[in-house]
Amino acid sequence: GQPRVLPAPATAECSRRRGGVDVKRIGFAFNPTQPDALLLRERALEWCRGEGIEAWAVPAGDPPGDPRLLTETDAIVVLGGDGTFLRAARAIADLD
Repeated sequence: GQPRVLPAPATAECSRRRGGVDVKRIGFAFNPTQPDALLLRERALEWCRGEGIEAWAVPAGDPPGDPRLLTETDAIVVLGGDGTFLRAARAIADLD
């Protein structure tokens, strides 16, 4: 599927400081077959919205529809186990 890029609310700061790093956009790779991962994805996206951080999410193994998202993303979080992590890593490596 296509990633969902959620803009930060207009009233929020442009970025938040997290351990000395300006975090403006986070990507999430999730296991679409695990209900817990789907719930966690929604909670993570909602948290990002509340913090004024842009976020996108794709099933692990699927690269973002727009490869530029990777270069403009500060962190990628994998929601799942070892297999989910490996699928996400392969999808990103294939774009490099």
